[in-house]
Amino acid sequence: MQRSTAGALRLGIALVIVLLLASAGIRTVLLEMLAGSFAKASTGLMSAHSANAEALQDLTDVETGIRGYQLTGDRKFLQPTDNGTQAFPVDMAEAIAEAPDDRTRALLRAENGLAVSWIAGFVAPLENLDPGELPDPRISTQGGKRIFDQIRDVNAAAANALGDSRDARLRDVSRLTRIAEITSAVLSLLAVAALMVLARHLSRIFLTPLNGVRETLVRLVHGDHGARADDRGPPEIREVIRNLNELCDESDRLRSGEQRRMHLQVLAHDIASRMRQSLERGAVLDEVVAGLGHALGVHRVYVQLMEGGRPGEIARQWHTPGLAPLTGKPPNASVMGTDHPGRVDVSEDAATDSSVRPEFVALTGAGAYVRTTFGFDADVFGVVVLVQIGQPRRWLPDELALADSVSAELGRAFEHVRLYEHERDVVERMRDIDQQKTDFIATVSHELRTPLTSVLGYLELLTSGDQGPIPDRQLKSLKIIARNAERLGEMVGDLLTLSRIEAGTFNLDQGIVAVGEMVEAALAGFAEAMAAGGLDAEVDVPANLRVDGDAAQLQRVVANLAGNAVKFTPQGGRIRVEAHLDGRDHVRITVSDTGSGIPPGEQENLFKAFFRGSNAVTNATQGPGLGLAVVQSIVQQHRGSVELVSEVGVGTRVSVTLPRAASVPGPEARAAATSRQ
Repeated sequence: MQRSTAGALRLGIALVIVLLLASAGIRTVLLEMLAGSFAKASTGLMSAHSANAEALQDLTDVETGIRGYQLTGDRKFLQPTDNGTQAFPVDMAEAIAEAPDDRTRALLRAENGLAVSWIAGFVAPLENLDPGELPDPRISTQGGKRIFDQIRDVNAAAANALGDSRDARLRDVSRLTRIAEITSAVLSLLAVAALMVLARHLSRIFLTPLNGVRETLVRLVHGDHGARADDRGPPEIREVIRNLNELCDESDRLRSGEQRRMHLQVLAHDIASRMRQSLERGAVLDEVVAGLGHALGVHRVYVQLMEGGRPGEIARQWHTPGLAPLTGKPPNASVMGTDHPGRVDVSEDAATDSSVRPEFVALTGAGAYVRTTFGFDADVFGVVVLVQIGQPRRWLPDELALADSVSAELGRAFEHVRLYEHERDVVERMRDIDQQKTDFIATVSHELRTPLTSVLGYLELLTSGDQGPIPDRQLKSLKIIARNAERLGEMVGDLLTLSRIEAGTFNLDQGIVAVGEMVEAALAGFAEAMAAGGLDAEVDVPANLRVDGDAAQLQRVVANLAGNAVKFTPQGGRIRVEAHLDGRDHVRITVSDTGSGIPPGEQENLFKAFFRGSNAVTNATQGPGLGLAVVQSIVQQHRGSVELVSEVGVGTRVSVTLPRAASVPGPEARAAATSRQ
């Protein structure tokens, strides 16, 4: 059948080609023949016509020479006559030889006879005269002219006969050309008719089914995946259509597989995401068993954690409604071990698989199963078992990949849970230790404060002289004891403040604080120390600045900052305390000095309790390292901030920003209370 269709097409195409070739060939052959014949005839006619004209010209030259000689007697005029009489026979012979027909040839011969007679009767006698001898009067010019006119008439008749022959040839060529064109046109029409019949046949047997294929492809492009082409047409087209339909079926299968693969990947991602959202073992295992059960459509999923290198009790399980839960320690599905994470054990027909343990099938009713181990690095945490009850099941690669992926994610999740539990235990222990430290500091500070208060009270009583006069040497010693006791009391106060803030029991006595008065009170205790150190102090605080806060605690902040400036500024240095508005809602208080400065690598630790800079340790500067920690804690309690800028050998500047008081007493003159002490 295929050969007959192809043969018919080849025969039709061959017929069209033959007709076209015949049309072109016949036309070409006829035209070539006509062109050759016409060219040959035209060449002869042209030669005869040209020779006839040349012969007449030769005779004309002869006549011209004779007349000149007769008039002058000069024989030089006979030279053209000699040339003409010699050339005429040659030209006339050529014209007669190329004459196309007898009529023309007879005319040319008649012309030749007249010319020969004319030359013999009127030209030859002149050539035989002696030099100086005059022509014979019997040679009449009029008689020669009459014969020459006859020659002209015959020559013209011969030329006309040659023209008639040429016109006849042209008419023959035109007639034959029309015949060739008609023949070619007929053959071309036959070829066109044959081509139309062939095209119609092709349209019927090819284009109709191909149009169906095109419509099917258009539907497929627009998302109609169920489109199929009709199986019709010649065998070749039907084969193409069958291949197209099979390709569409295969594409549907691949698309379905890809959709299932993508669906399983999304499920695996969702299960992993839900596992990562929880740091509780039970919640993680619940997500795994339920997620795998719903995703793969199995009847039972359970997890066993490792106990002594072997799977122990069931930690979590999921099953379809109507099934009884498993208890105890189910046996391994097969003899396959669990020596490393990621091991996968698969059976598609547990009833006939010799490696499957009968007791496992009896307990679970498994017709097929998948078992994977999960863990982290080389540690195995447990196994995940998926059971298909009853009938065997062919596990798809994507399903096994899902189970393996979820098991791997479960291992990582368990590691995160383990680390979180360890971190939580560490945090709890650190909290306990920190609470014990806070309680210890609070207790010790409280216990130290009571005897320190008593010591300071008795020292004040002794140094006042109420107990009697004291020698100067003993009085000096008592004042030293009092200063150290006061410093110890300040340290105890700082410890109590920090412990209360950490314990959440620190309360502020909120109110409107005049910044100028607060700064003045804080600096009052350092007048003697600054005078002894030769320090130059500058204070620039506008009188009308007010902040919200605890006046006593803010005074402690400024006192701690000023104390650090005094301790770390060398002899002859300068200390400056200033305050100004920072925007509309805050007040900035800055304490700066020209002291030794703080190394850049230590500045981030300055606000930690008990931290002391290396220069303080090197210079044996007194202090427990609590001042800046207390400053930051108190300022943060006031909803403020602290900023420190320091450069070694240049000095340090500490700025405290506090909320401005909501209401300020009536307008006061903004006077700069700048003083030097």
